[in-house]
Amino acid sequence: PASRGAERKALLGSIPSIKPIRHRLQRDAHLSPNGKESRSYTSAQSICNYPQSGGWELRSKKMLWHRTRRALKKVHRTIENPNSPIKISSDISNLNRSFGALISGEIARFYGDKGLPENSMTINLNGIAGQSFGAFLSKGMNLYLNGAANDYVGKGMNGGKIIINPFHQGKDFAGAGNTCLYGATGGKLYIRATVGERFAVRNSGCTSVVEGTGDNACEYMTGGIVVILGNTGINFGAGMTGGLAFVYDPEKTFVDKMNQELIESVRIDTDDTERERLYLKRLLLDYLHETQSEIAERILQNFRAEIRNFWMVKPKNMTVLPLDPDKGD
Repeated sequence: PASRGAERKALLGSIPSIKPIRHRLQRDAHLSPNGKESRSYTSAQSICNYPQSGGWELRSKKMLWHRTRRALKKVHRTIENPNSPIKISSDISNLNRSFGALISGEIARFYGDKGLPENSMTINLNGIAGQSFGAFLSKGMNLYLNGAANDYVGKGMNGGKIIINPFHQGKDFAGAGNTCLYGATGGKLYIRATVGERFAVRNSGCTSVVEGTGDNACEYMTGGIVVILGNTGINFGAGMTGGLAFVYDPEKTFVDKMNQELIESVRIDTDDTERERLYLKRLLLDYLHETQSEIAERILQNFRAEIRNFWMVKPKNMTVLPLDPDKGD
């Protein structure tokens, strides 16, 4: 087109400039004979957009950086003196990515893997968190989110708690995105709604309760405990060699969704599984306390009957279950 004297700006979005050619391969293509733009194209680009200068993005990054530094300054007294617990309340948006990682890094700089004493730092947030919320969370940190989060919640978390309570709860609503708990080694994650695909992939130590997952949950899991109070997707537990999962399955559809190469599902309503039932009940009580989950409350009120709807999923070669009922609290 440039060789014929037309500028890019003049041609972009100019459908009348397009002339159909006659060819046997073109007979099934229906081009408007009058050359007018189709009314069905609601998102057609009609002018040329040149690359932005990046000024807005740069200003946003600077604003978020200063806000993060201010938050770090608030909690630094507690990091230096763990005997002074702190509570902070703030709003959050999806511009805030990897929230908590900078603070966790500062805790690790002072104390390494040991982290802070339990409940040293509690941060209450409102809004929609960006990706990697609570990534690499350190021991002693608690993140409470009234809202929802995106992908990679709790990625690589080492300790602490992440509690997500969406405005709407239950199996029909999402509380977080895909690949949550990827590579987590400790801590707790409670989400009062469903999550996306590949939940708890490579989890090796985190304890979690959610109300439904997408496909490939617990893939390559080597440790930790996962409780799912709802439906799962297909290929559950592929490559799972450690840890345990408790799946609530009143519709009797779960077993067909398992990847049964390395794992098996067993019922826990028999006389010899009292320890497993006790652990699950205490964990659900803690989850209810943190989230006020309606489904958890209903299960606990009818626990003797509802326990028959749970599967415990474990590796086939596991002989000693990694359960301590006292840690269910």
